[in-house]
Amino acid sequence: MILVIAETRDGKLNRASWEAVAAAQQLASRVAGETVKVAVPGGASLAGELASADVAEVLAVEAAALEPYTADGYTDACAQVIAAQQPAYVIFAHTYQARDFVPKLAARLQRPLITDVVGFADAAGRPAFTRLVFQGKMAADVTPEGEAPCLVTVQAGAFPADGVRRTGEALKANGVAVEQVELQGNRGHLDGVLNIKQAEKTIAEFLAK
Repeated sequence: MILVIAETRDGKLNRASWEAVAAAQQLASRVAGETVKVAVPGGASLAGELASADVAEVLAVEAAALEPYTADGYTDACAQVIAAQQPAYVIFAHTYQARDFVPKLAARLQRPLITDVVGFADAAGRPAFTRLVFQGKMAADVTPEGEAPCLVTVQAGAFPADGVRRTGEALKANGVAVEQVELQGNRGHLDGVLNIKQAEKTIAEFLAK
């Protein structure tokens, strides 16, 4: 499983988190049977923003140590999520915040860290991670050594956010008819349960087909 740690700060989701999801989806397509999950620090309302992505699960991570942001607080919270989920790879957007705490997290876990990744390659049946070296004049394919998970940060702009596969698009590509209903509420993905009555008419019409 590939785990994306989304970035939030001051109650807002960083758009770079969508780029991390796009990168994780590309990586998953190279490894048979891999799925993608997204962990969103900050609770259910922020997790709901990423619920449309074509991923196995979106996890809302709530902890007192996450607000206000500190490197120690994020390291502690992310270490617990990683221990619970047991991913093969953990993907972050390469932001100032990630540069602040992800090296500390890798040291805490004693796991490899590959930074500023711009693409993926194959290395004898294993994923390799492409990063620019010598001030961008050359590219190197890096293969991690040691136990999973490998922590990876992806360079801004390398995996455009509009490249994220979304659930509705994936269903349409397989010939499934899709009709979307936007539910009103402020509980993120929980509105899909608590406010499902708003879609009552559409669901009834669908079931009657």
